[in-house]
Amino acid sequence: MPSLIATRSSAIVALSEDAALLSALMATMLEQAAIVTSSSVDRFIDRLAANNARVALIDAAAAPSPVGAFTQRLREQFPHLLIVLTGASSLQTELSAQIAAGTIFRFAPRPAAAQRLKIFLNAALHRSRQEDAALAAAPIHEGHAIGAASPAARAANEPRAGTWLQRLRWLS
Repeated sequence: MPSLIATRSSAIVALSEDAALLSALMATMLEQAAIVTSSSVDRFIDRLAANNARVALIDAAAAPSPVGAFTQRLREQFPHLLIVLTGASSLQTELSAQIAAGTIFRFAPRPAAAQRLKIFLNAALHRSRQEDAALAAAPIHEGHAIGAASPAARAANEPRAGTWLQRLRWLS
């Protein structure tokens, strides 16, 4: 019986204005996942939702300041989003608590080596597939029709409630 749980996209949504970074991303990851790029935060948020994405590559230079607050808000809106962040190595120390807590999945210091990005993004894609498989295999709660997604599975497959306008307000 096919699962009724909405499947997540294997797209990687990237926020960057750096042509070299985006070129490296395309060259290394195009065979593993669809690549969706954006240079504006508003479009980035829209593309995360439209692609039902689980993996995001964020260039700290293109993200609003402070970057830590931005990534925290993203995870609040998209709880299962795996964020790979690239930026100055000094930023890694500043964000060490978020990296340790898992809010930021991986950090790649700039200039980011293409091979390192590939390893980090493949790890994020692998983790998201594992999480999806665990959700699909989760037992159905009593009182639900056979094949129906549990409340937890439905919640995991939806961004947090609110309008897009409310979601974008925290960017300003």
